[in-house]
Order: sequence, then C-alpha cells, then structure tokens
Amino acid sequence: MGEESSEEKGARAFLVRRIAAIAELLVVTLPIATILSFLGRYGWFFDNLANLRHIFVISALFILPVFVWQSRHHFTIVAILVIAANLATFGVALPTAGTACEANLTVAAINALGPDNDANATIAMLKSESVDIVAVTELGDELASLLQTEYPHHHTVSVGGTAGTGLFSRFPLSDVEDLRVTWFPQIIASVNAKGRVFRVHVAHPPPPFMPSTWHLRNKELAAIAMQVRERKGAYVLAGDLNTTRESPYFDDLLAVGLVDSRLGQGVLGTWPHPIPLKVPIDHVLHTNDIQTCELFTTEAHGSDHLPMVARLRY
Repeated sequence: MGEESSEEKGARAFLVRRIAAIAELLVVTLPIATILSFLGRYGWFFDNLANLRHIFVISALFILPVFVWQSRHHFTIVAILVIAANLATFGVALPTAGTACEANLTVAAINALGPDNDANATIAMLKSESVDIVAVTELGDELASLLQTEYPHHHTVSVGGTAGTGLFSRFPLSDVEDLRVTWFPQIIASVNAKGRVFRVHVAHPPPPFMPSTWHLRNKELAAIAMQVRERKGAYVLAGDLNTTRESPYFDDLLAVGLVDSRLGQGVLGTWPHPIPLKVPIDHVLHTNDIQTCELFTTEAHGSDHLPMVARLRY
C-alpha cells in the first residue's frame, strides 16, 4: 500500500476530530441526562428520559473506547459510571440462560396503528406463531374483521377510526368489562383455557409527549394498578402501556403483583419502527403464578410498533 495523500490524511484527521468532539459532548450530557432520569416522579421530561436509559448505555459504550484510546482517564471513568448507573435499572432485562419451561399459552400484544398496516400479514404471523390470545390497541376495522374470523371468542370496543381496542381468543371469554379512564378503551375478561381460568386486561394509556398527556397516562396506569390489586387469581396485562420498566410509574404496576416478562429476555424495543433504537413500551405483564418461557418481537407489517409475543406457562 502506498503512503496516504495529504488529502486522505486531512480527511482522516477531520474524522478523528469530529468523533472526539461528539464524544466530549456526550460525556457531558449523558451524566446529566442519567441523573435527571431518576427524577421521573417530578415531571414528564424526567420520566421520558428514564425511558431512554438503554440508549444512554449504547452511547456511553460508543465513547468509552475513544477516551481509552486518548488516555483521558477522567472521561473514561465518567463513561463507565454512566453505563453502570443505567444498567442497574434496565440490566435485569438483558438476556440470560433463564429457566427452561414448556409453554402452554401464547399471548400477543399488538399496536396496529400505521398508514401501511397489512392486516393479512398480521393474521399470517399470528397463525405461524400459534398465538392463543391477541390484545390489540389502535384497532382498525379491517384487522378487526379478520381477527374475528380467525378467533372464535372476541370482544372489541370501537371509538371510531383506528382508536379501538380488541381482545381475541381461541378460548372462551366471560365476565367481560369495558373501561374508559382517559382516551382509549380498556377490556378486561376472564379466559378459560382448558380449565385454567385467568383474567386478561388490554390497555393503552395515552402517550406522555407533553405534561397534560403525561398526567393522563399516570392516571390510567394508577387505574390499571387498582384493577390488578383487586384481582382474584392469575392476571395478564397486555398492550401498549406507553412506559418502560425504567419509569417509576411502571414500578407501581410491579408493586401490585405483576411481573415483567422481559426479565432475562432482552430489552426488546418496540417503538418507533423502523428506527433501529426502539423504546420498549409494549408489554405482556403477568402475576407470579404465570411463567414467561419466551418473549420476542415480530415484524411490524405496516405498524409503527413491533408486535410482542409471549410464550407463557400457567
């Protein structure tokens, strides 16, 4: 190989300077954002920062080798502290070997909103994954019609357009309740899966994009927690909850006896698709008398959310 030309050396030096400048900016902003993200109870901005902790870790992992290479030890320590502080909260979701179990129930949570939603492809995915129960938010008429054909037991609540909610099951439903706390309807029903009876709750709190909707979301999460607290028996909560396990308001759901199915399964970001770094706001939670055997996402088929599929044992 020949020597680099002056233009090539200049371009390489420029690239190194740019990477160093980005790293220096991140090493200042990441610790501040991390600290503020632990103040989620005190405002919508702080709470939304908490939902980005996995991105903070990825960013810190990017800048860490830069500072190691430059022998800038103070910045290296800062990057390591950012990684450690954020992993302390969402790190429990990182994949582990886990405990093997044989699933006997498959539940999917789908937010079906999207201008190019392919209802037929969604049905094909549900068939291929042998999904028993489907919790759908932002449900449109076409997908609702196909799901009603595929699943003999179902209940839907339409509020016009694609803002409906649906519960579709291969097993009988009973004691069905419709709830409306804020924007989107909720559905709660008992499912009798070959003699095993449990409650399924489909919910979709408003997105916390501004202070007013953040308060509405928190109000709805509190109402959901109250329903879970008053449960009798096993319970599954599925849907686009517009929060992540890093939020203190998600902790309120765990405090009433729900288990995060992401434990040991991976971060599994679901929104916004197709952006690579997604936020894990779609969930399948359950009480501790149910076990998660496997949790994964599938193709979006036109939605801006990836469907979440949980293989459970009850």
